[in-house]
Amino acid sequence: TKRDGTMVILPVAELVPGDVIFLRGGNIVPADSEWLEGDPMLVDTAALTGEPIPRKVPRPEREGELEGAGRHLLGGCIIKQGEGHCL
Repeated sequence: TKRDGTMVILPVAELVPGDVIFLRGGNIVPADSEWLEGDPMLVDTAALTGEPIPRKVPRPEREGELEGAGRHLLGGCIIKQGEGHCL
C-alpha cells in the first residue's frame, strides 16, 4: 500500500479510501478498486459474476457504460496475470 507517498505493508483491515494498493498475479483484490497504472491484468471474476473467462483490466470503454468501467476491479476477484497500482 502507498500511503502519504510511502510504500508500506498493511493488513487488509487497515486499508482506507485513498490508499494506493499494488496488485500482481495471485493476489486477491481486497476491495472494489480502480486500476491506475501498470501492466494490463487478467482478472478472474468467476466467483462473483459467473464469467468463465478472465477479463482484461484496463480495457477500452464501451458505448453505454459508465466512464471508467474498463478500469474497475471488484473486491474478492483474483488477479491471474499482470500487476499494477490501484486506488
